[in-house]
Amino acid sequence: MPNWKHTLALLAAITLAYIWLSVEALRPYSLQIFALTIVAFFISKRMAKAKIWHIVPEHATLEITLLTFAFLLLIGATGNLTSPFFALSYVHLFFLVLATRPATAIVTTIGVALFHFGLTGSIGSESLQTLASLPVLLLIFLFAKAQYDEATASKAIIADEAEKLERTETSRASLEQFLTTFLQPRIQTLSELITTNATTQELSTQLSLIDSEIKKLLKKE
Repeated sequence: MPNWKHTLALLAAITLAYIWLSVEALRPYSLQIFALTIVAFFISKRMAKAKIWHIVPEHATLEITLLTFAFLLLIGATGNLTSPFFALSYVHLFFLVLATRPATAIVTTIGVALFHFGLTGSIGSESLQTLASLPVLLLIFLFAKAQYDEATASKAIIADEAEKLERTETSRASLEQFLTTFLQPRIQTLSELITTNATTQELSTQLSLIDSEIKKLLKKE
């Protein structure tokens, strides 16, 4: 999914959660909708043939959108910034960093902060500290992911170099075997044929054999 579409989908999920919790007629059903959204998330994972313990959303998919909506409903319906489930916000940030690009994660975190601010209405020092923990933790997760990606890239380069070295060693061994077990004996045979005034046909046969083996060796490369 393109980055801008993914960002809009996440912002739409945040807006929908805010509207749902703002409407008094809908708010009492928040926990039920939370449960249904979680079920929808696991159904989507199952349809993607993910294993049962794979709960991290796939990158650049709508799975993180479902989790964003579900977590915000649960936290918003149970006290918002004072909710006993607010720690799920940090789990959400972790999933967000893994499942989205950095720009999308940053915009979504800003949207989540505005969501909590809108529900609270007024922000005290304690609430402000709680909200401030979101961007701080986001930066830590982004930095950690960047370090992990860099380490993974380095590991891939090392593995590629090792594979190339192995292929080179294999080619060298094949060439050495060709020279020692075939070419040298053939050259010796040619020398003997020349010294014994062999016919052109015999010389041509030996040269054809050498040419054929060289072509086979080149095809293996």
